[in-house]
Amino acid sequence: MLKNRNSRYFINFLVLVGVLGLFSCSPTEPPKPTPSPTSSASGSTELQLQATTLTIGILSPPKYYQGLADYLKQQFGNKVQIVIDGDEKLSYEEARKRMLNKEWDISFPQSPMLSIAAKNNGYTFAARMFPNSPPYYQATLFTKANSPIKSLNDLKPTHTIAMGDFNSASSFYMASYDLYGKTLKVNMGHKSSKIRELVKTGKADIGAAAYIAVKDDKDLRIIHLSKQIPGGNVYLSPNLSESDRQTIIQVLLNAPANIRKDANYGAGEEADYSQLIKISERTEQVLKCAKFPKENSVASVNFYCPDAEMLNVKKNQIKIAQNMVILGE
Repeated sequence: MLKNRNSRYFINFLVLVGVLGLFSCSPTEPPKPTPSPTSSASGSTELQLQATTLTIGILSPPKYYQGLADYLKQQFGNKVQIVIDGDEKLSYEEARKRMLNKEWDISFPQSPMLSIAAKNNGYTFAARMFPNSPPYYQATLFTKANSPIKSLNDLKPTHTIAMGDFNSASSFYMASYDLYGKTLKVNMGHKSSKIRELVKTGKADIGAAAYIAVKDDKDLRIIHLSKQIPGGNVYLSPNLSESDRQTIIQVLLNAPANIRKDANYGAGEEADYSQLIKISERTEQVLKCAKFPKENSVASVNFYCPDAEMLNVKKNQIKIAQNMVILGE
């Protein structure tokens, strides 16, 4: 009797457990999905940008940046148009104007002077250019290997110097700084390869360029090395939103190694341009006084400004001459 009663209790217990289990299995609300990048038809994920066009500004052959452009298209999808603007023939001055007008979204200015121009126009540092090179380099003044010119002290007003354009740190700014106080004939507006050619062919007595561009050329002789110059960087336009800039920086730094190598950039800290800015200030003073020639022409240039006293004397002489003309003398 007792045994039958215990069996019934045990059966009732199992039934109760089963009923409670049915109630506990009622449907629950599924978890909300977390935001994620958009998936394309091919199945790859695409990052979202507010910008609909990204213009890559360069001063090198476009073929070196085609891989980067294709990579950005893959990352951002068809909603963002990728444009490569510029090439190795683009002048530094034109590049500066395009950054001034905010025409370049991702700028590869190469020159430290153009990097300063980018910073002065609100551009944001993104990556280092020439990551496999030392962070600083030097400019040089050089002659033909058999030239009688051995040092800066041998330079005379009859000598001709081949230089780069106004925005080149190595072939204009540093040269103007190191030649301060001298008078020379100037042939300017050239790339380093053209400057070397002018010196080798005797069309220029000396040339100005980056040291690395001429150091191994046995037909040339180095007569002067400049102070250290910081390298160039990659910059992003202020027209981009803060979120877009952060996304682009991440994408650039995560690009495959071969793409970064071709486009010549990589991770690193922004260069310190404070000393170069001070050096450039003296050159800016010279620019206000000197009259440099146009491209493919030669003119005598004083790499200094006359003393304030001499300027006042000349102004007074001009006024006296003007008064004499008015008086009919």
